Amino acid sequence: MRFGRLLGLIPVLILCIAAGASQQPPQRLHGTSETPEQQQRAMQAVNAVRIINTAELNYHSQKGSYASLEELGASSGMEKVLKMMPRWSEVYQAMSFAPGKDILPGFEARLTTSGDKYTIFIVDKTDPSRWSLYSDQEGLIYVGEVMR
Repeated sequence: MRFGRLLGLIPVLILCIAAGASQQPPQRLHGTSETPEQQQRAMQAVNAVRIINTAELNYHSQKGSYASLEELGASSGMEKVLKMMPRWSEVYQAMSFAPGKDILPGFEARLTTSGDKYTIFIVDKTDPSRWSLYSDQEGLIYVGEVMR
């Protein structure tokens, strides 16, 4: 009787395996097949991280600690950053520093600080692979995505 039940499960197992094998990972928006529009969005996100890193450096040199996104957005240090790097002004104009808002359209930002350190994480919410950028007080920018 047990053998009969096992034989009845074989077609179900074959269907499950076939269904799993036919599912492809979702299409990534960023990478080798990136469209020009997605490439531009990615560069805006990279430049947003550069703006934040530079603003954090300036804020830290003035106040002795790192700031939250809201504090950065309200600080006079942003004007200094834009004077240093005027090519970033278009990206800066598209950025939001308000709590609960995307830093750029479709990009969520999480900035944490303990005063003497900070981390910024920006993720593309429109990308199935969750393409993301990470940086901290060292100023290096890392690219990542969800492991599959």
